[in-house]
Amino acid sequence: MSGSGKHGANRLSAYLNIHDTVMARHEASGRVEDHLEWKEEAGALVLSGWIGCRGGFRIEVWKHLRVWDRAGDTWVKTRDYAYNVTRQGRGNVLRYDSAHPHPGHENRHHVHRFDPMTGQELDESPLCVGEDWPTLGEVIDEVLDLAGTLGDELTDPMGFPGPPRGAG
Repeated sequence: MSGSGKHGANRLSAYLNIHDTVMARHEASGRVEDHLEWKEEAGALVLSGWIGCRGGFRIEVWKHLRVWDRAGDTWVKTRDYAYNVTRQGRGNVLRYDSAHPHPGHENRHHVHRFDPMTGQELDESPLCVGEDWPTLGEVIDEVLDLAGTLGDELTDPMGFPGPPRGAG
């Protein structure tokens, strides 16, 4: 990796290898279903779709990576992202995104948090997460931890959510 930390520039091959490894580990656990796809756009790669997690949680993913060539290698760096987590029948749980800055925040990376039982946004939300915003793998871990914490509160702890409305 080049640049700073987990969100620095990376060779495309290494980036895709990390992504595939993280998703394969989660799918092998039997607690995650991967419904993501990559699309090429002019100077960019876009990852979109959704991830189903046990307990009726769905992570809707949209991630835009800038792509460029340097010294014969293709490089990428995340430019924009949104990870929206919902709970089947309850609504929003959390949303990490970089869509826009909020007043008083040092940058545009933030999280909206909601009560997982009611779907109501919490009073302190949104919170600035700074430059150490989570990777998709870390968001999946957070959702699986939440499902484990809620346990008996979940209608179907072993169930996966269905596809989003309008998805085929």
